[in-house]
Amino acid sequence: MKERLCILILAFAAFLTGSCIYPFTPEMEDLDLGLFVIEGDIRIGTESYIFVRNTQRLTATGSPVDIMADVWVENDKGEITRAGNYRDGAHIIDTRNLDPRASYRLHIKPYSGMGYSASPGYNTEYVTDWLEVLVTPEIEEVSFRVDELEEKITFHVSTTNPDANPYYKWNCNEVWEYTSQFYASHVFNPNRNTVEESPNENRHYCWDRDVVPDIMIASTDALSENRLVNHQIYQLPFASDKLDYLYSIEVIQSSISAEAYIYWEVMLRNTDQPGGLFSPQPSELRGNIHCVGDSTKVVLGYISASKVTSRRIFVSVNDFPMQNRRENCSAFIEINLAEESKMRRYYFGGYDVVFLDEMTNITSWSEKRCVDCRVKGGTKDKPDYWPNNHN
Repeated sequence: MKERLCILILAFAAFLTGSCIYPFTPEMEDLDLGLFVIEGDIRIGTESYIFVRNTQRLTATGSPVDIMADVWVENDKGEITRAGNYRDGAHIIDTRNLDPRASYRLHIKPYSGMGYSASPGYNTEYVTDWLEVLVTPEIEEVSFRVDELEEKITFHVSTTNPDANPYYKWNCNEVWEYTSQFYASHVFNPNRNTVEESPNENRHYCWDRDVVPDIMIASTDALSENRLVNHQIYQLPFASDKLDYLYSIEVIQSSISAEAYIYWEVMLRNTDQPGGLFSPQPSELRGNIHCVGDSTKVVLGYISASKVTSRRIFVSVNDFPMQNRRENCSAFIEINLAEESKMRRYYFGGYDVVFLDEMTNITSWSEKRCVDCRVKGGTKDKPDYWPNNHN
């Protein structure tokens, strides 16, 4: 009996050894549900950023398309505050001075036209539930740590809430200063075919900005004290272009309800962490936004209202090991001032002057991306709070 059992075991092992294992990839229908996705919060004490977009296909990899809409906040007295600016996909509402003792709801009415009228849901109004304003505790500290092993910088928050509410959410606004590789002392004027000294506004220093899309939440419900110490919320790799020269992050802290926390926790599980609300969604998740006049129409998103607190810190390139983030710029091309046609060819071919040797009348040229920092998408719009003296 034992011998037969041994033979059966050996035979089964041989079968497993000789069998081939093939990867299995289930076939999934690449659906586009065409649902509206609305992200943002009513943030008293700072501006509120509201994003309106569509869901993407599961296989989508590009950025979602921003949708223009009429967006406004209504209080329980019927008073309305409309979005006054639109920047980088966000409808911006000035909610800095709203009364935190009132209740609020958010209205969104996507515009028809602009290629949208054929899509379902446009020219339809969406509204949130009425929201009580939660008061947020002060941020005690925002700090960063340099992780040389993983070559990244992590950002951390410390806060204590004397109230019972244990649920937190953060939003982050980024601004960074960067430079072109070369500081150009001269510029080519194609209207005159001349090389002239650069105007007062240089092309070396630029500023750019972004809103962090990551979902950043935490709960102290399982802790003995409603306190967070050095809680990590965000990270950047050393190689990020945002760390080229001087980087600033504004951390905006909100208290949220238990329902909002559950929503965002499920959203994090549905996306690759750090995830974003506009990432392709594997499952439907409803929030507190509804279609006016059609309760069956689904819209994704969860809006909270809170009196927020915030802090800003700066990170200099000197705060972490230098990384090679310089542009791959070619060696200077030298052109004599008398060669006007050659200078025009290079200018319209994507080059510009770096400097002029007035002793020899020789100009040195490089690619515009190496000379003009604005080519990478930034501007000369220096924030008022920026610590540097140069423009």
